[in-house]
Amino acid sequence: MHMRQPADVRPLPGYTLIELMLGLALLGILLTWGVPNFIDLYQRNLIATQTQRLMGDLFHARSEAIKRNKPVVICRSQDASHCTPSSKSQADWSMGWITFVNEDEDKNRDPDEPVLRRGGTVPRRLSVVFNHWWRMTFRPNGGAGNGTFTLCDQARNEYRITVYHSGRTRVSKIKAESSTCPAP
Repeated sequence: MHMRQPADVRPLPGYTLIELMLGLALLGILLTWGVPNFIDLYQRNLIATQTQRLMGDLFHARSEAIKRNKPVVICRSQDASHCTPSSKSQADWSMGWITFVNEDEDKNRDPDEPVLRRGGTVPRRLSVVFNHWWRMTFRPNGGAGNGTFTLCDQARNEYRITVYHSGRTRVSKIKAESSTCPAP
């Protein structure tokens, strides 16, 4: 009589129910902690990026005014071609802005005046407000009018870009506790 050898018994690859439940619990804890932090990081990065974009356009306007020896205007614009006036002393620039050489020094863009830059609309989670008016003019000597741009997001993060009479700018970040941004 021939005896059969016992079959080679190997455990099958896979996970037990307990291992699967522990893995899912750990994943749930990590997501609960990580997702809000990621959203906060995204919002802070978004407002910082928009602040740098506006700062770059202000620097560009000032340097072009000096280089061309002509006034350069940066103004809020809804159609990325013409200035959009505001009747208020505080103007919302969230719609976007343009920078142009003001050849005839009338502070309005004429069809023959070149647009140097177009700042598109900002994401809807942000607002950009200029406390001075709807435009700013950089003179050929680099000077400009005083004014403050305020950028806010839904989390009440706030950046302020202050433009001085000399045309120089300064950025300050305001903590959410002391922010003047409206509550979300």
